Amino acid sequence: AVVSTQSTGNGLLKIMPESTDVEAIQNYQGDPALLGEAEKFYATLIQVPEYTLRLNCMKFGYEFRPMSEDLGRRIKDTLDAGHAILNSSELKELMHILLVFGNFINTGGFAGNAVGF
Repeated sequence: AVVSTQSTGNGLLKIMPESTDVEAIQNYQGDPALLGEAEKFYATLIQVPEYTLRLNCMKFGYEFRPMSEDLGRRIKDTLDAGHAILNSSELKELMHILLVFGNFINTGGFAGNAVGF
């Protein structure tokens, strides 16, 4: 039994045959026993339908869970930060002070007594 791991899948993707290699193997008419180990591997591999797509799907399967867990943590952190901002009495107090200060500066100015809230 062959155990498939992420490093195995990545390793196989790195050694995928080029289109010229595939064509050369497909056009080979001689005795398959005379082929080198790499060529025998390629000859076997190209018999698997959509081998590159299958390996890319395996790679995606290995990478999806860690990526989705990381994304979930980032979303949770962002939501927590938003709730902290909305519920912050210190931030509300700071915004009130800034508004009062801005109103004070704008009162009686060229803008015509512009007052916020």
